[in-house]
Amino acid sequence: MAFHRAALLSSIFLFSNYALAVTVIPLTLAIPRTYKSDTPPASSPKDLLFKLDPSLSKGGVQNVVASSYSMYEDNINETSGVYAAQDSVIRGAIDASAKHQHLVLRPDDIWYTILTQLGFYMREHKDDQLLPPKNDGWGVIMIPAMGEWVDWVSQQRSRAAWVLDWLKPNTTTLPVRSMGTRGMGEEMMAKEHSAVFMAASTPSHEAIEPFSCRNGIPSVTLLGDKADWIQLSSKVRKMETGALGVEPSLYALSLRPLVNRFLLTFDIPHDPAIRLFWNDMITATPLQPLCQTTDKVTGWINGFHFWDPLGNILLPQIIIPSTSSSSSSSNNNNNNNTSSNNTTATPSSNNTTATSSSTNDNNTFQIDNIGYPNRKTKDLPTALGNLRSCISMDSPWAAYTKTTVGMMAKRIKKGVPEAYKAAMREAGAVLLAEVAESDHSILQAEPVWFSHSELFDYFTLLS
Repeated sequence: MAFHRAALLSSIFLFSNYALAVTVIPLTLAIPRTYKSDTPPASSPKDLLFKLDPSLSKGGVQNVVASSYSMYEDNINETSGVYAAQDSVIRGAIDASAKHQHLVLRPDDIWYTILTQLGFYMREHKDDQLLPPKNDGWGVIMIPAMGEWVDWVSQQRSRAAWVLDWLKPNTTTLPVRSMGTRGMGEEMMAKEHSAVFMAASTPSHEAIEPFSCRNGIPSVTLLGDKADWIQLSSKVRKMETGALGVEPSLYALSLRPLVNRFLLTFDIPHDPAIRLFWNDMITATPLQPLCQTTDKVTGWINGFHFWDPLGNILLPQIIIPSTSSSSSSSNNNNNNNTSSNNTTATPSSNNTTATSSSTNDNNTFQIDNIGYPNRKTKDLPTALGNLRSCISMDSPWAAYTKTTVGMMAKRIKKGVPEAYKAAMREAGAVLLAEVAESDHSILQAEPVWFSHSELFDYFTLLS
């Protein structure tokens, strides 16, 4: 009973923190549109799993033993608006821009996206003294309960004590699901991501259809308060120190201009340069001013991709200056500086600048002299994180499962973000009268995990 009271209070407290958010209107006004998709939403956790990995439906009858939906009394059906979307922060942002959807971001989801990339890096660097022992992430683990299994995996697969806490989001913005089980459930979610970060990544492919060049996001909402996003910044700072190796420190350097501006969004959300920054998350292709559709993704969103699923640096590479100091304000073509702290975003600096970004050639988008290359949608890296386990659920029976986890879903909700109208007034923007509230939809990426098995392996009597 005490556990349920604590979970309930925790849930209410965390739900209240959702009001601590900031909404920004990108500089170019995008007219909201009703969300339309060629594929239907998932009708169940199993259906979502099959949409993410169609091979599972062909290789044998799969049973979902537990999932981030079913285990915590937040099961999904056709009306839940949950769609399969691998790498859903990145692909969700592309979808939101292409279809003019309001976009909601959590620091946790950004962090899980970064961890996914670091998981790719680990595939080729498993001998690093701070990283897991060299293996393919597959093994049979038998312990009495799922929560203990996650703890055990995390402890066994890391060689540095600080890594375990560093992996966890440690924010107040974990998803609110069932109030009675939320505390346990989301602690499990954080631990699952930590464990599977150290597991095997299986390259996968999810096609993105050409999207409209007349793209735009009506609004961007960052959930949580600034302290939550400072947590994200501090984790990136740890990477910048070289604690995980040279390549992760370079990756962190490419993330620094973006993370700095996430923090600035809480301070000056209506500043034109910050609004331009969010405008440039995904931009129209410069070489195609008259295009109708494109398969090229431009903008700083490409800064989150540094490695391919095999652990190789992704080509074309992010361009990082060889020197530690570079002037952002003097080299940007669109110098729209409104911050009094005109300092560069270097690995050793906590200062930020609101200087706008620029496209300095036909293939690179630039912020603070770091170039984010344009990428074809077919070249965006995706993979599924997997770990084999044997789970005994406090009974003489065991479930031999594979756990698949990651940012693998997006949820579409009808409606207008709570702070949208106020943000529009602050931005001095006016929406066309013919745009009805029913035309608005909100897109948010979701972390998902599944423990699943072939039916004949589901229950095995322990001897």
